[in-house]
Amino acid sequence: MISKPKRRTSTLLLALLYIVSIAGAAFGAWTLANRMKAATGEVSFQRMTFRRGEVRGARFTPDGDSIVYSASWDGKPAEIFIASRQSPEPRTLGIADAEILAVSKSTELAILLRRDRFTQLGTLARVPFAGGVPREVASDVLNADWSRDGANLAVIRVVGGKHRVEFPIGSVLYDTTHSLRDVRVSPDGTKVAFVEQISGENFIEVIEKSGPSPIARGWARGATGIAWSPDGKEIWITGTATSAPPALYAVTLDGESRMISRLTGSMKLFDISSAGRALLTNGVWRAALMWQPPGAIVERDSSWLDWSSLADLSSDGRTILFNEPREGGGAKGGMYLRRLDDPAPVRIGEGLGDAISPDGKWVLGHAGSKLTILPTGAGEARELKIEGSFDQGAVWLSDSRRVVVGHASGQLTLVDTLDEKTTPLSPNGIWTAGIRAFAASPDEKSVAGMNAGETIVLYPLDGTLTATPVNGVEKGEIPIQFSPDGLALYVYRPTALPAQVQRVDLATGTRTLWKEFSPADPAGVYKISPVLITRDGSAYAYDALRTLSDLYVAEGLK
Repeated sequence: MISKPKRRTSTLLLALLYIVSIAGAAFGAWTLANRMKAATGEVSFQRMTFRRGEVRGARFTPDGDSIVYSASWDGKPAEIFIASRQSPEPRTLGIADAEILAVSKSTELAILLRRDRFTQLGTLARVPFAGGVPREVASDVLNADWSRDGANLAVIRVVGGKHRVEFPIGSVLYDTTHSLRDVRVSPDGTKVAFVEQISGENFIEVIEKSGPSPIARGWARGATGIAWSPDGKEIWITGTATSAPPALYAVTLDGESRMISRLTGSMKLFDISSAGRALLTNGVWRAALMWQPPGAIVERDSSWLDWSSLADLSSDGRTILFNEPREGGGAKGGMYLRRLDDPAPVRIGEGLGDAISPDGKWVLGHAGSKLTILPTGAGEARELKIEGSFDQGAVWLSDSRRVVVGHASGQLTLVDTLDEKTTPLSPNGIWTAGIRAFAASPDEKSVAGMNAGETIVLYPLDGTLTATPVNGVEKGEIPIQFSPDGLALYVYRPTALPAQVQRVDLATGTRTLWKEFSPADPAGVYKISPVLITRDGSAYAYDALRTLSDLYVAEGLK
């Protein structure tokens, strides 16, 4: 009997079945992965910048696809760039020393020209998205945002020493002696939000029909940016209440807050698109403390942790006092002394140090708002029972007992650290900017300080409150030190890069360039401050303050 032959399976068919099964499994895995991604709310970050420097502003265009940002790359002045999420390679708008503030519904740009890195103020201008010559519209502006229809601008300006919110420009909604920042108009155009700093905390304020209403407060160690959620029900803010870098929070209009995200670096929020994408930076802070002791021919980097903030240089130039107020210094910050011959600095206490006494035995410091005296060796620290709040920075007199400090009201004050008496040396309201902007003369008869017009004057140390103008100085320059004979004053401008220290003859006003400071790597350096020198000029120290940041589009944050 002849049997029928068995049908053979085609090799080609087997291959096709195998391919189909693999493809099916891959499709299933892809589908499952996407379902899991949607279920878990995975967040993605798309990097938009790839150069070294600081991103200073960023906004989505109305379609949420293009991005306008301003950045200072490789130590150069800030420029404005335009990129898209599909192609992060940017094109420049061709406007030097400019920062983006806002983009209108019609894609007109509000930009800030020539921002002063000390006061943060500049000139507000408008320019088409395609570029062109900016049209200047207001001076002394800090921030701005467009109205919903793109017809008007809400701004924060400084006028007569007060911060104020105007919307539209010229119509004052609120003015205050407190610092304001980050003005934003709500998506429906009915409310204006901003940040106000009061007693060391940052308040989110909202103006709807009349007067601001605070909806939340906190972030005592800094608030870096705010934006409205697309539905207008929340305000997102980046900030921190501790020494840790700023994180991202959401706050409802009823004041309920929650954390959204935290990264390893410092977050700064710039914008939220109508689709809910966030535009933010992740950055690192660094204060490079440079020191040239007596007899040295080159500077040495004496930085310790993440933000080595120079406070004082001893009279012989062989010791520096510095602070670590950010993450490395702990929750309350730390004061450190670094002596020339020691292998490492010594932490002498919590808080912020201000100045080393001439005999080297004491440090005046801050513990919160209170002044403290700490020993540099053996001994007990004590708190001065003096009412009021004081700016950082101080200058001891030669008796190692009296010290000049800046009161937060804008007044130079002489403090006797033993009997704890105070003597006003200047009127209230002088310009201080929260730093040590004064120096005592060698004969200790006067102190070079600032007046309300940001100009150096001489105030008698006997408390008679008269002010004598100083010849040859320029507005915005601050005093560093007198020459040994008291006939000249060393000054510099904290916002200038490089920093130029000028020696000004007090009798003739003649100016001579003494030294110029510029870091070898200028990327991200936005300010050189403070600059300290010994009276004989044999030693100096300064801080180069640096921020390096990268811009990201974040999707999935909720």
